[in-house]
Amino acid sequence: MKRPDKAFAMTRYLEEQLLAGAYSSGARMPSLRTLMRKFGVSYGTARRGMFYLCEKYPGIGKESGRGTYFSPEREQSTPAGNSSIIVFCEEKYFSSAGLYFSALKGITSAAQKEGVTIKSMIFDRSAHDAAYMRELTAGYDGAILLWQYDAVYQELDLRVPAVGIMMENSFDGSVSTVDLDPCLAAKLAVRYFKEHGIKTVKILSSMNNAFLLRGKIFAMLAAEEGIRCFAPVEECTSYRAGTGYLFTSDEWAHAACLKYQESCGRELAADHRIMGMDGKQLLLPEYSRFPTVAVDWEQIGTAAYNECTARIRDPRMAAKKIFLSGWFVNYPE
Repeated sequence: MKRPDKAFAMTRYLEEQLLAGAYSSGARMPSLRTLMRKFGVSYGTARRGMFYLCEKYPGIGKESGRGTYFSPEREQSTPAGNSSIIVFCEEKYFSSAGLYFSALKGITSAAQKEGVTIKSMIFDRSAHDAAYMRELTAGYDGAILLWQYDAVYQELDLRVPAVGIMMENSFDGSVSTVDLDPCLAAKLAVRYFKEHGIKTVKILSSMNNAFLLRGKIFAMLAAEEGIRCFAPVEECTSYRAGTGYLFTSDEWAHAACLKYQESCGRELAADHRIMGMDGKQLLLPEYSRFPTVAVDWEQIGTAAYNECTARIRDPRMAAKKIFLSGWFVNYPE
């Protein structure tokens, strides 16, 4: 369905809200009359604009007599096509639409073009074992793991072509992985600290494999430039002038910024030279702002889908590690 010209501002606003995580799973979206008043459009224009969004984003659906709701767990499918892919994600990220919704948008957009069915599934890695995940994949042709399930599972045999987003472990070559290019991200981070005369950098990271890899590569490249690095830690209890702080995830940096604001009443990025990685702050308006290496999460979702379907078509295809280039965002400077 073509986007109604008169509803352009309205539909663009709602799309931006979706990608920014403004609507959690099950949230009711603005009524047509609210949208009419906000954007100065007629009822018919608002209605056509909402139909356009429902068609473009299968996670949006109308419920008779109740309104329009955002439910990313709703099954996404098209009439044509024979293949089906199950997408796993943890509940706490499922209800926060930002990064997850962006990656899922890339997956479902590509699937709709090829007539492939996508089923989104909440799967809490702390509550279920890998054997149960394998049971859930039965009846599907492939699987996409949209979080760091390799942080808790030492073995994973899904018995279907699988792709992991933000995972490092390929589980003996059975799972392809897609993520931000850690080498390019590390180079950009080293350049940033070097340009600002930083000689010592503390690395703050979760202990998940993908994030540790980012920190490890940064430390190696930083040493070549004469920058001293500390081994990655999960939390910094004090900050020193002249020391740089690399967070291997924007999520980790945002948490540190909130804690610093609470204890000092000031902005961490204003007082110290810090940098994040992965660009989550660009998707979530409530995040703190600081320099980061961003990546297009919708493209990561598309890349994961393409890799999964390629392996479905050719089961003999070896699993791959796929890295997408990021770019430096010098914020707030």
